[in-house]
Amino acid sequence: MAKSNKINVYLVKNDVKSEDIFDKKYLTRQVDGGVLHYNKKDVHAPEWVHNFFNNNDALQGLFKAASSQAVFIKSIKIGKKLHTFAITFGTGYHMLNRYNIVPNFGLKIVLNIIDVKNIRKVDTHNISSVPKHKSEQIARPGDMDEFSVNIDTDILTSITGKIEKSSPLHEFFGSSITGKDTLSANAKFDAETVDAFLEKSYKCYNSDEYKKKGFGWIDNIAKILPNDLLLLELNKQLDADLANLKNNRDKIWIAVPEIIKWEDIEGFRYNNKKQIYDDLDIDDLPIDKYTVENLKKIVIRTIKPDGSLYGKPWDAFQCLYAEIDFKGNKYMLINSNWYKIEADFVSYIDKKITTLFNRKVPAISWPKYDPAKSENTYNLDLTANIKGSVCMDAKNIIYGGGKSKEEFCDVFDINGGNIIHVKKYSGSSVLSHLFNQGYVSAELLLADSKFKAKVEDKVNLLMKRKDFSFPQNVKFNVVFAILSSKEPKNAKNLPFFSKVVLNSIAARIDTMKGYNVFIKVIPQ
Repeated sequence: MAKSNKINVYLVKNDVKSEDIFDKKYLTRQVDGGVLHYNKKDVHAPEWVHNFFNNNDALQGLFKAASSQAVFIKSIKIGKKLHTFAITFGTGYHMLNRYNIVPNFGLKIVLNIIDVKNIRKVDTHNISSVPKHKSEQIARPGDMDEFSVNIDTDILTSITGKIEKSSPLHEFFGSSITGKDTLSANAKFDAETVDAFLEKSYKCYNSDEYKKKGFGWIDNIAKILPNDLLLLELNKQLDADLANLKNNRDKIWIAVPEIIKWEDIEGFRYNNKKQIYDDLDIDDLPIDKYTVENLKKIVIRTIKPDGSLYGKPWDAFQCLYAEIDFKGNKYMLINSNWYKIEADFVSYIDKKITTLFNRKVPAISWPKYDPAKSENTYNLDLTANIKGSVCMDAKNIIYGGGKSKEEFCDVFDINGGNIIHVKKYSGSSVLSHLFNQGYVSAELLLADSKFKAKVEDKVNLLMKRKDFSFPQNVKFNVVFAILSSKEPKNAKNLPFFSKVVLNSIAARIDTMKGYNVFIKVIPQ
């Protein structure tokens, strides 16, 4: 048996030509029944020698950094069909054309083979319209309850687990194994024997054992398989929605598609334009016609403060988020992958949100909404309508040291016990921000005595009084007020991204001692 090797393997989509596996042509060499694609080793002085020490002569030749890129392509027959795998070395994964790689290949393998109590690390992507990438690990193996994964709002993107030595699978995959699009394992295989490892991996990928282990919830939001003709139809429908972007902005936008170190980032550039943008915005893209293919042609570069490139560029399609309805089903585009939302999950969320919308909102004299006026003006009008209330719009509470601050609410109806958050409806991301703001505010008021005291001080200051303090054992109402010129008039019209977030947040607030949640839509 060979020595243990770190093996990172991807599954190539069916019927993809060898030249389409990569983003461009590389040097090749036939070896051990496969083809090695590689870049020559690049040896250079580290970046900090150039930037921090300004290429000081005293440091010349002292420090060298080397980078290597290689991908070993191996095709083997499993059953009656030929399957192609890409094994990467160094930063070889950057060489691959990600659109021709099977998504979640490694993730599904790991879910199928590890013990549910042997999880070490999970990465998730929240499906709210303000996407959140999260990575958690624990000191020793545990089950999913050890992690803060919300099965309604989180997509599992990566998992690391431990395989016990007593398991027959330990012989193939070693002790620790990680799965995402790629399968990563320290296994006792090399180029001459790796066929057995690849065959075993493929068979584990095709298993449904994960459902028996309690991971069936990952199918609530299931990736569309790469060989599914539905992909073409979804992209065609997306093109139609992009052509009418003005009326679909609540369901189509762009955002950073992966975890980055924001402290190392100056901004973003589109194609070779010189202008640097603080964040990604679909309106800033240099594009004449919004289509899937045109978005793939736009290169987005992340720029460091010194002007150099951070990481590998993305294309705009990788950064696109979208929600579409197609042939009676709901689909979501996240990180260039299409997901089908299971009908039962859609029905479950819709029922929850409809129940929430049907709650009788506390008796408040709501002013009419005039789209020509600002949100702040509406808040002032609302405050004037409610005796004993205070407008706290933009009156941030500074707490926790440094520059941490939080807006308690927009209007605080003291006598009625209503904590009101108001937002003009302008899309899914705005609503998600509204709901998250309400949750954070409610949690801080309940759990942080310093925050509570600062809110009391702010209320006394704004109302020019000295005696206000929160009464004990009073149940507050968290009211989300949506100013709407056309949508959402009811739960049905709310973007699904927002419905999932609202359901999750309303459930968490409802379980907090002393709160009820209400939705109020204020039409034009």
